[in-house]
Amino acid sequence: MGRPNVRILILGGGFAGLSVARSLERIFAREEGVEVRLATAVAAASAEEVVLQGGEAIPTRTLIWTAGIAPNPFLETLPCPKDDRGRIIVDDSLEVPGYPGIWALGDSAHIPDPRTDRPYPPTAQHAVREAKVVAQNIAASIRGGAKQPFRYSPLGVLAGLGRRSAIAEILGLKFSGFFAWWLWRTIYLFKLPGFERKVRVALDWTLDLFFPRDIVHLRAFMKPAVPQEAPDDEPVSGRAEKRVDPAEWL
Repeated sequence: MGRPNVRILILGGGFAGLSVARSLERIFAREEGVEVRLATAVAAASAEEVVLQGGEAIPTRTLIWTAGIAPNPFLETLPCPKDDRGRIIVDDSLEVPGYPGIWALGDSAHIPDPRTDRPYPPTAQHAVREAKVVAQNIAASIRGGAKQPFRYSPLGVLAGLGRRSAIAEILGLKFSGFFAWWLWRTIYLFKLPGFERKVRVALDWTLDLFFPRDIVHLRAFMKPAVPQEAPDDEPVSGRAEKRVDPAEWL
């Protein structure tokens, strides 16, 4: 019997998608290839294929979702101003214009960066510092003091690319490989709360250097399709849930 045709689709192009693609490249032979589709959106997905907005159907039984985050749908019900992604627009103090005493931060907020005229990225290192500014400004508004603007320039960016490999940009210096991966893990290790937890994680990560990858077997149920929106005059037929063979999951 010949080798079955296996096609894996990774939906999303951020750090997570890059990491998954890099890991799969190591697992499979390089000659299998990785095809990149830019400016392409998915319209529907089923257990057998993914349909792009242009109508092209790509056969696959494995779809890995790494498309990132989106604001909470609850924000759609609020009357405050929002950007094209549904995030609440705030001023430099993280207060919502026209709504005194209302602040927004994190993934739900469009926070202007005066250096780039673009919003700050929705990352954890930004959100932690936004929370401190919001807390200070709430206290200042109660006491009648001046509110502080949010200003933050990250020292760098790191992203894991799978087992013992990462990319990094620190103070404008770009590098990759094992050292970038070690630095990435070390920074996260020091951010963990509690000395005991740091020691436990450090020991686990050290032992991981001497053993092969630990594969977890998933048992799951899933719906067979994510259908496209049907026209108002066309009924949508219901579909029964299908049990997925655990052997299909990695």
